[in-house]
Amino acid sequence: MSHRPSSPRRRIALSLAGILAFGAIAAGSYLALRALTADPAPAARAGNTSPEDPSGASEPSPESEPSPESEPSPTSESTSSPEDDGGQPLQGSALDLIGSVVSQRNLQGLLVQINQIDVCTAPQLTVFLTLTDEQQRTFTDARASDFEITVDGETISEFGFSTARAENLPLSTVLLIDHSGSMKGSALERTRLAAVDYVKRAAPQDRVGLIQFDDRINLLSKVTPNKQRVVRLIRGIRDRGDTALYDSVSAGVKAAPECGRKAIVLMTDGRDTASTTTNLKNALQAANRANVPVFVVGLRTEQFSPKILTRIAEGSGAQYFQTTSPAGIARLYRRIDAQLGGQYVLRFTLDVARTGQERRLRINSTVENSPTFSARSFIY
Repeated sequence: MSHRPSSPRRRIALSLAGILAFGAIAAGSYLALRALTADPAPAARAGNTSPEDPSGASEPSPESEPSPESEPSPTSESTSSPEDDGGQPLQGSALDLIGSVVSQRNLQGLLVQINQIDVCTAPQLTVFLTLTDEQQRTFTDARASDFEITVDGETISEFGFSTARAENLPLSTVLLIDHSGSMKGSALERTRLAAVDYVKRAAPQDRVGLIQFDDRINLLSKVTPNKQRVVRLIRGIRDRGDTALYDSVSAGVKAAPECGRKAIVLMTDGRDTASTTTNLKNALQAANRANVPVFVVGLRTEQFSPKILTRIAEGSGAQYFQTTSPAGIARLYRRIDAQLGGQYVLRFTLDVARTGQERRLRINSTVENSPTFSARSFIY
């Protein structure tokens, strides 16, 4: 068979193909060599380090532990849509969400959480925090030596250590009760009983406020020492309407006092369906600007949104409690009462000018010889 001489165009094409093939082989060899010799440490550090945790430990994600006891980061970005988990997902970093709390459970299962930073007696600051186990039970055996305090990275060498119970400190609680139509029957009845029990268990010096919400927000009582009146108002709550969850949180923050030990206790069976004045991000920002923790009791239903309720609670320095039966509501209210009653109190003097800027408080703990931490922002 005879062969025709290659044309100049054909020879050029073949030469280009050879050059490209050689380049591809060389690039592949280079990448393989990089893979064999590269240090894997940077990738590991990027995957395991939280912005709040330079030690390298990271908080578990909501997806890794779906139980109520898990501690998802309140600042991690959600990839789910509002329809996936029943509301607007919270997105942003800790500094985007003023005061947003980041906490970590240690290897012994203990979680330290900064509930509140009271700056009303500045330059002396008062920090209220809780230590709880994986069953959300209060841990009461901590000592001052178990804690280290830093503000904007600077260590506070001297601080007072006590407990709210030992000092008999008064507590102001704002009760938020969902009385939407889905709460009809046993759910609302059990909630009324649990709320009444919570009020009756309050100490004489404690004060209580009451808000009922459906698609409207009704302030039934400002924070008051007249707990008998609050009990009567709780017993008169009836079901109606939809659920303005985020609006209720915002209203609860406004009803809470500016100073002193305080908390919001929110009870709901669903997701936000009717808020008109705020969204999730703004409601959580309001709670953190006011430095008030929002404890959440959730009765699981078809309209339930555990991710959103968990974000509200943990992002404000509190915890989320869940039950699948109305019969379990009272037990959860008592668990919240025990956590608040078991708060630790740390006091220190902040020797910096008060300029109204955001500062970051971090408490490191070695309780039970296992490191953990909690951090939140405050305005000073």
